[in-house]
Amino acid sequence: VNGVIEGDIFVVGGGDPVLSERWYAQPAEGRKRPPLHVTDVNLLADALVAAGITRVNGSVLGDDSRYDQERFPPGWSDEIRRSPDGTPVGALVINDSFLSSGARGDNPTDSAARAFVGLLAERGIEVSGGFGSATAPAGAAVLGSITSAPLSTLLNEMLATSDNLTSEMLVKEIGRAVTQQGTRAAGLQVMAERVAAWGVPMTGVAFTDGSGLSRDNQLTCAALATVLARGSAADPVGAGLAIGGQDGSTLSDSFQQQGLEGVVQGKTGTLTGVKSLSGYFVSGGSEVAFVLILNGDSAASFQPLWDQLGSTLLAATTGPAATALAPSAS
Repeated sequence: VNGVIEGDIFVVGGGDPVLSERWYAQPAEGRKRPPLHVTDVNLLADALVAAGITRVNGSVLGDDSRYDQERFPPGWSDEIRRSPDGTPVGALVINDSFLSSGARGDNPTDSAARAFVGLLAERGIEVSGGFGSATAPAGAAVLGSITSAPLSTLLNEMLATSDNLTSEMLVKEIGRAVTQQGTRAAGLQVMAERVAAWGVPMTGVAFTDGSGLSRDNQLTCAALATVLARGSAADPVGAGLAIGGQDGSTLSDSFQQQGLEGVVQGKTGTLTGVKSLSGYFVSGGSEVAFVLILNGDSAASFQPLWDQLGSTLLAATTGPAATALAPSAS
């Protein structure tokens, strides 16, 4: 009544991994690769202003019931969990759970609700009861909503910037879409069954998370090469990969020489003692898929091998195409 809500309001998470305030999309110390894409949560606060709301006599409560409550996959080290790369997982996350102060919240749902209270305060909407977490009651009135970018855009965020949170949330979304269970286990089971149905050799392959941060994961060159061969450089996954020399991507400082810059498409993988690169090289109508997985000492000295890969790719396209050498139809 008169712009005052008597009771709580709920921010219901839909699994968007790039829901952010505008400041979070800007480069900052300790955040070497800010998001390439964001869903602007400011627009949700603006919707409440447009609805004429001036005060909430209650709390802002985050609802992350779309997924389960597992914040970190098993196998993540304490070091990873404390790092900017290992942010906690949930169905409602704003700014990867980071505050403008640079601190990171341990509960993404509470952090999201806290951020939304701040956005309302900036617009003159006072919230008397602070923030928290709860499940919205069925049939509650909708005051405003925002929609994420298409999945192809989110794939580009995940692949080009190697965004771990996006990959973990997408695994849970896959589980929910196929089995109605928004869990890591459900999503990984769906993934394993699907790639096996594609004919991907599963010997030596084990999935334990979506990001690859767990050392319990196992992958082989044969498995990755089969997946790449099934797709192409132009499909949503191929087009979502980082590009050699692309600002803001994991390949911003790699493959910058002529013929490779702006052409090589790849997904990197990095842990202590592990370095990988998989992707495509398209030139002169030819498409080459490549996979490198390095372990141990070779991972630490990966650059010469990457340089050798670049030289090999360039050499592979200097000769005539197979069609040019084929007999003529006459």
